[in-house]
Amino acid sequence: MNNLISPEKLKLELLNEFKKRPIIGSFLFSIMSEARIVCLGPLTEDLFKESMVPFPYCRKSIQDFDFLRSLSSRDMCFVEAHGQTELWRLARATSAQIIHVSDKKFDSTLSDFTVTPGELKLMLAELKSLFRKYRSDFKSHWIRGSFSQRALFMDRDGVVNVDYGYLSSPEQIKLISGVADLIKKAVKAKFKIFFVTNQSGVARGYFSREMADRINADIRQQLAFEGAFVDEVVTAFYHDGSENLEGAIEPSRRKPRPGMLIELIEKYRIDVSSSIMIGDSARDLQAAALAGVRSLYLVSSGINQLENSPPTGKPSKFEAELQKWTDWSLLSQALDQSQFQTIDSFEEVKLS
Repeated sequence: MNNLISPEKLKLELLNEFKKRPIIGSFLFSIMSEARIVCLGPLTEDLFKESMVPFPYCRKSIQDFDFLRSLSSRDMCFVEAHGQTELWRLARATSAQIIHVSDKKFDSTLSDFTVTPGELKLMLAELKSLFRKYRSDFKSHWIRGSFSQRALFMDRDGVVNVDYGYLSSPEQIKLISGVADLIKKAVKAKFKIFFVTNQSGVARGYFSREMADRINADIRQQLAFEGAFVDEVVTAFYHDGSENLEGAIEPSRRKPRPGMLIELIEKYRIDVSSSIMIGDSARDLQAAALAGVRSLYLVSSGINQLENSPPTGKPSKFEAELQKWTDWSLLSQALDQSQFQTIDSFEEVKLS
């Protein structure tokens, strides 16, 4: 029997929590949306430990400005009775909500809420019961919705467009049959659509970054003309031995490293356990597996309409990439969390 309350009722109940006490509503909303809860001192950390809160939090230094700048407005920082100068620096360093835990009050522009240690202790006790009350409903309606959405990750060349080796001109773009229909179905099923593509041609000097960006824009435009809309294209230019700076930096973005996918997962709060990767190479699937993506698809040679029959005795690209995938030393770990399938048609992709 499904005991989940409706999204409308859940929103109304949460709104009531905000109205009763804004700090409780904000705190509840943050932990339910899996935002980061940060203790910036020993007192607040001890209070969290004593309360045995059922949600994650971490301890950081108020001087850790690199970390603080990485926080978003959904995250919460609990800072103890530091001087006004330190609060000033903190307020300038982060967009996170600042909860000042002190018996003193400073200028209200420096924090979102001020509570005493005693009030925080009582608040944490109340939040434990509220968290348990709403957790399953919130996760069903929102964590897998607007805050942790499903994503369809796709390689570009050989999956979205015909692979000519190094696509260096918009005139070479030819969309693969069925890809627009797949994207439209995925959008209708509430997936975010992302292309993650290695483009070492920039590092090798075959074409410029501006041309790579223009090609990406033209592919998105051609798909849009067919009613298939792509949320973002992320490109890795890295190549070992690059002669230009753009190709020499950020190696973790180049597949099989998962950097591009992790950037998108963090930016859009993607639920990897219900997301999909479609690629035409082992490195596409390896990157997705390392990022925790659940469903992995390797397209056959027939999908990329350009590939000719290989010379006698030579494996096709599909066969070669499938062998690389099955020979991967981390395959068993990957398949503990991910499902793998080869496909001859985009119609075989399961979006449910």
